[in-house]
Amino acid sequence: MRKWKTWTEEDIRTLREMWGVYSVKAIANRLGRTESAVETRAGIIGLGSAYTSNLLSANQVSELLGVDGKTVARWIKKRGLKGRKMAMKQAEMWLVDMQDLEKWLRKNQDRWDSRKLEVYGLGVESKWLQEKRKHDMTLPTKHGQRWTAAEDSRLISYYDHRTVKEIGEILGRSETAIQRRVSRLKEKGKLPKDKILVSWTTEETQLLIDMDKQYLPDEEIAWELGREVDHVRSHRRRLRLKGMYPEQFQFLICSLITRCYR
Repeated sequence: MRKWKTWTEEDIRTLREMWGVYSVKAIANRLGRTESAVETRAGIIGLGSAYTSNLLSANQVSELLGVDGKTVARWIKKRGLKGRKMAMKQAEMWLVDMQDLEKWLRKNQDRWDSRKLEVYGLGVESKWLQEKRKHDMTLPTKHGQRWTAAEDSRLISYYDHRTVKEIGEILGRSETAIQRRVSRLKEKGKLPKDKILVSWTTEETQLLIDMDKQYLPDEEIAWELGREVDHVRSHRRRLRLKGMYPEQFQFLICSLITRCYR
Protein backbone atom coordinates (compact mmCIF):
# COMPACT_ATOMS: atom_id res chain seq x y z
CA MET A 1 0.00 0.00 0.00
CA ARG A 2 1.22 3.48 -0.84
CA LYS A 3 2.60 5.43 2.11
CA TRP A 4 1.36 8.98 2.51
CA LYS A 5 3.31 11.82 4.10
CA THR A 6 1.20 13.42 6.82
CA TRP A 7 0.80 17.19 6.80
CA THR A 8 2.06 18.70 10.05
CA GLU A 9 1.08 22.04 11.58
CA GLU A 10 4.48 23.38 10.55
CA ASP A 11 3.88 22.26 6.94
CA ILE A 12 0.51 24.02 6.88
CA ARG A 13 2.04 27.20 8.34
CA THR A 14 4.80 27.15 5.71
CA LEU A 15 2.26 26.60 2.95
CA ARG A 16 0.17 29.58 4.13
CA GLU A 17 3.24 31.81 4.29
CA MET A 18 4.55 30.83 0.84
CA TRP A 19 1.22 30.60 -1.03
CA GLY A 20 0.80 33.45 -3.51
CA VAL A 21 4.41 34.56 -3.02
CA TYR A 22 6.35 31.62 -4.43
CA SER A 23 5.53 29.25 -7.30
CA VAL A 24 3.80 25.93 -6.59
CA LYS A 25 6.98 24.18 -7.72
CA ALA A 26 9.08 26.11 -5.20
CA ILE A 27 6.64 25.33 -2.39
CA ALA A 28 6.60 21.66 -3.35
CA ASN A 29 10.40 21.52 -3.27
CA ARG A 30 10.46 23.25 0.12
CA LEU A 31 7.94 20.81 1.61
CA GLY A 32 9.28 17.72 -0.16
CA ARG A 33 5.93 17.01 -1.85
CA THR A 34 4.48 16.85 -5.33
CA GLU A 35 3.01 19.98 -6.91
CA SER A 36 -0.37 18.24 -7.10
CA ALA A 37 -0.27 17.50 -3.36
CA VAL A 38 0.52 21.15 -2.59
CA GLU A 39 -2.31 22.44 -4.80
CA THR A 40 -4.74 19.95 -3.29
CA ARG A 41 -3.87 20.94 0.27
CA ALA A 42 -4.13 24.63 -0.61
CA GLY A 43 -7.65 24.05 -1.90
CA ILE A 44 -8.65 22.08 1.19
CA ILE A 45 -7.54 24.73 3.67
CA GLY A 46 -9.13 27.53 1.66
CA LEU A 47 -6.11 29.08 -0.02
CA GLY A 48 -7.45 28.25 -3.47
CA SER A 49 -6.03 25.84 -6.01
CA ALA A 50 -3.88 26.76 -8.97
CA TYR A 51 -7.04 27.06 -11.05
CA THR A 52 -9.95 28.17 -8.86
CA SER A 53 -10.64 28.29 -5.14
CA ASN A 54 -13.12 25.45 -4.54
CA LEU A 55 -12.23 23.17 -7.43
CA LEU A 56 -9.78 20.31 -7.75
CA SER A 57 -8.47 18.88 -11.01
CA ALA A 58 -8.92 15.18 -11.78
CA ASN A 59 -5.20 14.74 -11.10
CA GLN A 60 -5.55 16.40 -7.70
CA VAL A 61 -8.48 14.14 -6.84
CA SER A 62 -6.44 11.09 -7.87
CA GLU A 63 -3.56 12.31 -5.69
CA LEU A 64 -5.92 12.87 -2.76
CA LEU A 65 -7.52 9.40 -2.98
CA GLY A 66 -4.55 7.41 -4.23
CA VAL A 67 -6.23 6.27 -7.45
CA ASP A 68 -5.35 6.52 -11.12
CA GLY A 69 -6.31 9.70 -12.97
CA LYS A 70 -8.23 7.60 -15.52
CA THR A 71 -10.31 6.19 -12.68
CA VAL A 72 -11.41 9.69 -11.65
CA ALA A 73 -12.29 10.51 -15.27
CA ARG A 74 -14.40 7.33 -15.43
CA TRP A 75 -16.17 8.33 -12.20
CA ILE A 76 -17.09 11.63 -13.83
CA LYS A 77 -18.18 10.21 -17.17
CA LYS A 78 -19.96 7.04 -15.99
CA ARG A 79 -20.40 7.01 -12.23
CA GLY A 80 -22.17 10.26 -11.42
CA LEU A 81 -19.31 12.34 -9.98
CA LYS A 82 -20.08 15.94 -10.91
CA GLY A 83 -17.31 17.56 -12.90
CA ARG A 84 -16.87 20.40 -15.33
CA LYS A 85 -14.49 20.78 -18.22
CA MET A 86 -11.97 23.57 -18.53
CA ALA A 87 -10.41 24.10 -21.94
CA MET A 88 -6.64 24.39 -21.78
CA LYS A 89 -4.23 25.33 -24.58
CA GLN A 90 -3.37 21.75 -25.50
CA ALA A 91 -6.04 19.67 -23.77
CA GLU A 92 -9.17 19.67 -21.63
CA MET A 93 -9.17 19.39 -17.84
CA TRP A 94 -11.84 18.00 -15.54
CA LEU A 95 -12.52 20.06 -12.40
CA VAL A 96 -14.45 18.80 -9.35
CA ASP A 97 -15.98 20.86 -6.56
CA MET A 98 -14.88 19.71 -3.11
CA GLN A 99 -18.46 19.52 -1.82
CA ASP A 100 -19.56 17.45 -4.82
CA LEU A 101 -16.59 15.16 -4.29
CA GLU A 102 -17.42 14.57 -0.63
CA LYS A 103 -21.07 13.82 -1.44
CA TRP A 104 -20.04 11.36 -4.15
CA LEU A 105 -17.49 9.63 -1.92
CA ARG A 106 -20.11 9.16 0.78
CA LYS A 107 -22.60 7.70 -1.71
CA ASN A 108 -20.04 5.45 -3.45
CA GLN A 109 -18.02 4.11 -0.55
CA ASP A 110 -17.39 0.77 -2.24
CA ARG A 111 -15.41 2.43 -5.06
CA TRP A 112 -12.51 3.86 -3.04
CA ASP A 113 -10.24 2.93 -0.13
CA SER A 114 -10.13 5.32 2.84
CA ARG A 115 -6.74 3.88 3.87
CA LYS A 116 -5.25 5.83 0.95
CA LEU A 117 -6.86 9.08 2.09
CA GLU A 118 -4.80 11.03 4.57
CA VAL A 119 -6.54 11.83 7.87
CA TYR A 120 -8.35 15.17 7.48
CA GLY A 121 -7.71 14.87 3.75
CA LEU A 122 -11.25 16.12 3.09
CA GLY A 123 -10.91 18.89 5.65
CA VAL A 124 -13.15 17.18 8.23
CA GLU A 125 -13.57 13.64 9.52
CA SER A 126 -17.34 13.14 9.36
CA LYS A 127 -18.96 10.24 11.19
CA TRP A 128 -19.56 8.31 7.96
CA LEU A 129 -15.88 8.67 7.05
CA GLN A 130 -14.77 7.48 10.47
CA GLU A 131 -16.99 4.41 10.09
CA LYS A 132 -15.63 3.73 6.62
CA ARG A 133 -12.06 3.93 7.90
CA LYS A 134 -12.90 1.23 10.46
CA HIS A 135 -14.48 -0.93 7.77
CA ASP A 136 -11.63 -0.51 5.29
CA MET A 137 -9.11 -1.65 7.88
CA THR A 138 -10.64 -5.14 7.47
CA LEU A 139 -10.21 -5.19 3.67
CA PRO A 140 -7.49 -7.23 1.93
CA THR A 141 -4.10 -5.53 1.96
CA LYS A 142 -4.04 -4.97 -1.82
CA HIS A 143 -7.57 -3.66 -2.18
CA GLY A 144 -7.73 -1.21 -5.09
CA GLN A 145 -4.10 -1.69 -6.13
CA ARG A 146 -3.10 -2.47 -9.71
CA TRP A 147 -2.40 -6.07 -10.64
CA THR A 148 1.17 -6.99 -11.49
CA ALA A 149 2.35 -9.54 -14.06
CA ALA A 150 3.63 -11.70 -11.19
CA GLU A 151 0.20 -11.72 -9.53
CA ASP A 152 -1.46 -12.67 -12.82
CA SER A 153 0.93 -15.58 -13.19
CA ARG A 154 0.17 -16.81 -9.67
CA LEU A 155 -3.58 -16.50 -10.21
CA ILE A 156 -3.34 -18.52 -13.43
CA SER A 157 -1.28 -21.20 -11.69
CA TYR A 158 -3.86 -21.49 -8.85
CA TYR A 159 -6.90 -21.34 -11.14
CA ASP A 160 -7.58 -25.08 -11.51
CA HIS A 161 -6.92 -26.33 -8.00
CA ARG A 162 -7.78 -23.58 -5.51
CA THR A 163 -10.97 -21.74 -4.56
CA VAL A 164 -11.42 -18.01 -5.04
CA LYS A 165 -11.30 -17.52 -1.29
CA GLU A 166 -7.98 -19.35 -1.07
CA ILE A 167 -6.52 -17.42 -4.01
CA GLY A 168 -7.69 -14.15 -2.46
CA GLU A 169 -6.04 -14.97 0.87
CA ILE A 170 -2.78 -15.83 -0.89
CA LEU A 171 -2.74 -12.71 -3.08
CA GLY A 172 -4.22 -10.32 -0.51
CA ARG A 173 -7.27 -9.63 -2.67
CA SER A 174 -11.03 -9.90 -2.16
CA GLU A 175 -13.08 -12.62 -3.84
CA THR A 176 -14.72 -10.00 -6.05
CA ALA A 177 -11.30 -8.70 -7.13
CA ILE A 178 -10.20 -12.23 -8.04
CA GLN A 179 -13.33 -12.77 -10.11
CA ARG A 180 -12.89 -9.49 -11.94
CA ARG A 181 -9.29 -10.31 -12.75
CA VAL A 182 -10.26 -13.74 -14.02
CA SER A 183 -12.65 -12.04 -16.44
CA ARG A 184 -9.86 -9.76 -17.70
CA LEU A 185 -7.51 -12.70 -18.15
CA LYS A 186 -10.20 -14.56 -20.10
CA GLU A 187 -10.57 -11.58 -22.42
CA LYS A 188 -6.83 -11.63 -23.02
CA GLY A 189 -6.97 -15.37 -23.79
CA LYS A 190 -4.84 -16.30 -20.79
CA LEU A 191 -7.63 -18.35 -19.17
CA PRO A 192 -10.35 -20.53 -20.77
CA LYS A 193 -13.65 -18.70 -21.26
CA ASP A 194 -15.88 -21.73 -20.79
CA LYS A 195 -15.17 -22.28 -17.11
CA ILE A 196 -16.95 -20.46 -14.26
CA LEU A 197 -14.64 -19.99 -11.32
CA VAL A 198 -17.10 -19.65 -8.44
CA SER A 199 -20.73 -19.21 -7.53
CA TRP A 200 -22.21 -15.79 -6.84
CA THR A 201 -21.59 -14.19 -3.46
CA THR A 202 -24.17 -12.21 -1.49
CA GLU A 203 -22.15 -9.06 -2.12
CA GLU A 204 -22.14 -9.63 -5.88
CA THR A 205 -25.87 -10.29 -5.93
CA GLN A 206 -26.56 -7.01 -4.15
CA LEU A 207 -24.24 -5.16 -6.51
CA LEU A 208 -26.14 -6.63 -9.46
CA ILE A 209 -29.45 -5.39 -8.06
CA ASP A 210 -27.98 -1.96 -7.27
CA MET A 211 -26.58 -1.58 -10.77
CA ASP A 212 -29.88 -2.73 -12.28
CA LYS A 213 -31.57 0.09 -10.39
CA GLN A 214 -29.24 2.47 -12.22
CA TYR A 215 -30.32 0.86 -15.54
CA LEU A 216 -26.74 0.03 -16.46
CA PRO A 217 -26.36 -2.25 -19.52
CA ASP A 218 -25.47 -5.88 -18.90
CA GLU A 219 -22.12 -5.43 -20.61
CA GLU A 220 -21.11 -2.79 -18.07
CA ILE A 221 -22.48 -4.81 -15.15
CA ALA A 222 -20.51 -7.84 -16.31
CA TRP A 223 -17.37 -5.71 -16.52
CA GLU A 224 -17.83 -4.36 -13.01
CA LEU A 225 -18.46 -7.82 -11.55
CA GLY A 226 -15.76 -9.57 -13.55
CA ARG A 227 -18.23 -11.98 -15.13
CA GLU A 228 -19.54 -12.89 -18.55
CA VAL A 229 -22.72 -11.18 -19.79
CA ASP A 230 -24.51 -14.55 -20.02
CA HIS A 231 -23.64 -15.26 -16.38
CA VAL A 232 -25.20 -11.95 -15.31
CA ARG A 233 -28.42 -12.63 -17.21
CA SER A 234 -28.67 -16.22 -15.96
CA HIS A 235 -28.17 -15.17 -12.34
CA ARG A 236 -30.83 -12.46 -12.68
CA ARG A 237 -33.30 -15.03 -14.00
CA ARG A 238 -32.50 -17.40 -11.13
CA LEU A 239 -33.11 -14.63 -8.60
CA ARG A 240 -36.49 -13.89 -10.13
CA LEU A 241 -37.52 -17.55 -10.14
CA LYS A 242 -36.55 -17.85 -6.47
CA GLY A 243 -38.43 -14.65 -5.56
CA MET A 244 -35.18 -13.00 -4.45
CA TYR A 245 -35.39 -10.11 -6.87
CA PRO A 246 -37.17 -6.95 -5.55
CA GLU A 247 -40.79 -7.24 -6.74
CA GLN A 248 -41.31 -3.50 -7.04
CA PHE A 249 -38.24 -3.28 -9.23
CA GLN A 250 -39.22 -6.22 -11.47
CA PHE A 251 -42.15 -4.17 -12.74
CA LEU A 252 -39.89 -1.24 -13.64
CA ILE A 253 -37.42 -3.49 -15.38
CA CYS A 254 -40.07 -5.28 -17.39
CA SER A 255 -41.51 -1.94 -18.48
CA LEU A 256 -38.32 -1.35 -20.45
CA ILE A 257 -38.29 -3.12 -23.78
CA THR A 258 -34.59 -3.87 -23.72
CA ARG A 259 -34.92 -5.60 -20.33
CA CYS A 260 -37.94 -7.68 -21.35
CA TYR A 261 -35.92 -9.62 -23.85
CA ARG A 262 -33.59 -11.05 -21.21
